[in-house]
Amino acid sequence: MNTRKSIRLPDYDYSQAGEYFITICVNNRLNRLGEISDGKNILSVEGKIVDKWIVQLTEKFQTISIDDYIIMPNHIHLIIEIIHQNENQPSEIDKEEDHEKWRIARSKMLLPKIINYLKSNSSIEINRLNNEIGNKFWQPNYYEHIVRNEKEHLNISFYIENNPATWEEDRFNQPT
Repeated sequence: MNTRKSIRLPDYDYSQAGEYFITICVNNRLNRLGEISDGKNILSVEGKIVDKWIVQLTEKFQTISIDDYIIMPNHIHLIIEIIHQNENQPSEIDKEEDHEKWRIARSKMLLPKIINYLKSNSSIEINRLNNEIGNKFWQPNYYEHIVRNEKEHLNISFYIENNPATWEEDRFNQPT
């Protein structure tokens, strides 16, 4: 049985307030979310479903905002801001004093919950649409980067905004 190794920082509290740059890829990086034509993003039906679920994130998780996002043919980029943290999250619990309580709180961190909500709900709807119940739509993991300052935020926003125009050179662009 394969066990996935976490790529998250082991002692970081992914529920604390801050901005997170997220990249989620379609399984096998297939171009299922749309296409780029003349530097413009044209969403497929699947891409429109993902867009709907991204928009709904702030309704489900009222302590977050989505600052920027783009849906590319085989991946999505988002900047998720956690505005304030819920109580009983890992940073509120002393890891050394109560390791088990800290471990349980860590398993309920907000950022992974947000990503899981987006991936599972969009997958279910897409798989129903395509009569592919049980298929994996998304790759198992996701990439996350903690946005450290305003300059970094502006650079990431610029990257997101210009991603369709640079699709031909994008490392995620894999000819089908």
